[in-house]
Amino acid sequence: DSRRRAHSERVRPVAREMTSSDAPADDAPFTCRWGFLSCGKIAHDFATALGTVDSTHAKIRHVVQACASASASRASAFGEAHGVPARYRHDSHESFLSCPDTLQQCDIVHVSSLNHQHRDQVLALIAAGEKVLCEKPMGMNLLEVEEMQTAADAAGVFLGEGMWTRFFPAVKHVKELIRSNAIGEVVSAHCDFSFASTPLDSPRLWRVDLGGGGLLDVGCYVLAMVDMCFRAGGYNVVQSAKSSASAIVKEGVDVAGGALLAYEKEKGDGTEIREALATCAWGIAARGEETCFVAGTKGSIKIVSPMHCPDTVVVTDASGASVTKTFALPPAVKTDAYHYRNSRGLIYEADAAAECLRRGDREFREFDWDDSRRLVRRMDDIRDRV
Repeated sequence: DSRRRAHSERVRPVAREMTSSDAPADDAPFTCRWGFLSCGKIAHDFATALGTVDSTHAKIRHVVQACASASASRASAFGEAHGVPARYRHDSHESFLSCPDTLQQCDIVHVSSLNHQHRDQVLALIAAGEKVLCEKPMGMNLLEVEEMQTAADAAGVFLGEGMWTRFFPAVKHVKELIRSNAIGEVVSAHCDFSFASTPLDSPRLWRVDLGGGGLLDVGCYVLAMVDMCFRAGGYNVVQSAKSSASAIVKEGVDVAGGALLAYEKEKGDGTEIREALATCAWGIAARGEETCFVAGTKGSIKIVSPMHCPDTVVVTDASGASVTKTFALPPAVKTDAYHYRNSRGLIYEADAAAECLRRGDREFREFDWDDSRRLVRRMDDIRDRV
């Protein structure tokens, strides 16, 4: 669909300048009040992580202020678990979106509804002047993502995509290693993320009308990771005969897929084009290793499973000698009860969002609007191929 692929480059908005009265000092305590549009497993883990103190942002405090679910019982249970006042618990998304009192209580709203609901809900929140953190994938395609970003830009509000991987210290370490040429020129990378599910235990993943499928659910992590690694090394993805994609599709849903992506960069003097390749795999029908391996001319980096929320990195030099570095997650709270592995690390993303609010930024620095557009454009291209 040429209309979906067409895009214009956005001029990055300048962060709103705060006055001395509304901009807290960098070392001043800062409270961020969260609303939750959807009360599912991801929302529960995020809200639980808000009670975790990340020592690097010790003066940021998070409060779960409001919530909404399509199920009254789920909204009530979520509210009880996370201390939401009864008057700010809503038994429908529409009730939340149409309640000015609730919206005024929220500094930012976390959207973790079904993929196909993101666009309409995010646009409604932006129209109400709300700042938004939307779970990945932000939109079903490039047109939706650009529409949301355009609306946020016009309204002057923050809009972030919940690619929480980028905020983990281990991932930031990998990015810096590649930038500093620790493994030489990047030549290739392999990344995978697959897990086992069925239409019975995870029905939303197996329904195309709900935005299901492996690419949107976990393939986005794989594509975002290899893009980060190559771009840190100065490469850009290119359309090439070397690139390809394939998938096993059942009733419109990709249950397993893979892609070969070509990257290029110019040598310093512009006389030579250097090439690199990434192999990517994802799926929802069988469990994979879930690692990322980056090979360079002077060594390699392995992001140990779980690649999308890692705490361990192995760096190997040209001689074969390896060094393993582990980054401890924030300390657990006694009441911690998570659905997903390493969800304590969601506090890194939450703190980054709070920092954006107090700086007046409209997008994350770790995963900005350009990153979101590049990611969804790549997913659109892959779906066109398969």
